[in-house]
Amino acid sequence: MTSWLGTVAEVVRKDVVLELRTKRSLFLAAVFAMLVTVTFAFAFEHRLSANTTVGRAALWVSFLFAGVVLVTRTASLETANAAIEGLLLVPTDRTAIFVGKTLSNALFLTLIELASLGFVFVFLDFSVPPSGLPLLALSFVLAAGGFAAAGTLLSLLTARSRLPELTLPLVLLPVVVPVLLAGIELTRAAASGLPLVAWLQVLFAYDGILLLAGVALFEPTVET
Repeated sequence: MTSWLGTVAEVVRKDVVLELRTKRSLFLAAVFAMLVTVTFAFAFEHRLSANTTVGRAALWVSFLFAGVVLVTRTASLETANAAIEGLLLVPTDRTAIFVGKTLSNALFLTLIELASLGFVFVFLDFSVPPSGLPLLALSFVLAAGGFAAAGTLLSLLTARSRLPELTLPLVLLPVVVPVLLAGIELTRAAASGLPLVAWLQVLFAYDGILLLAGVALFEPTVET
């Protein structure tokens, strides 16, 4: 167990150090999130009076597409120069590699969500009352975890199958739809002060399903 946790920690540390050195994945994803938010601002700001509705939509749409950019970039780094093969040579349970990759991607996705929140605050005047911030933070973490679990597995699958990068959104978006729906509803609850325990349960359960599916399918995926 100690060896397994150590491998997870090392994979996370490796991804964080690599990103701190290059700063490319987070930068590209953040720019993409900003562009989506600006597009929403120009398209809807003067047509819809409810900035909360527009801001909520912009927040999660920007997270969705920026997240696709992020997991695609991180998967391409692992497949370049056979880096993933080097990880697979580590004498440990390979599920530790998947969990480590998922945690690092979840960390990066959470940062993208925070950046997206800043963009919708600036460009769309969207805000959440202080009482709703804990629920919003929890929804960010859970949504990032579910998205990371699905994105890590599917991005590696498409990269190692030598499929075009445009294939990833086609297979990833249907899988993460429940995550996005739950995130949107929880953001609405955080902004309006309404309790939404049911959507929290949905997000918890779906995250668990995605994580278990990733653990079960990771080894067959990387051995293709």
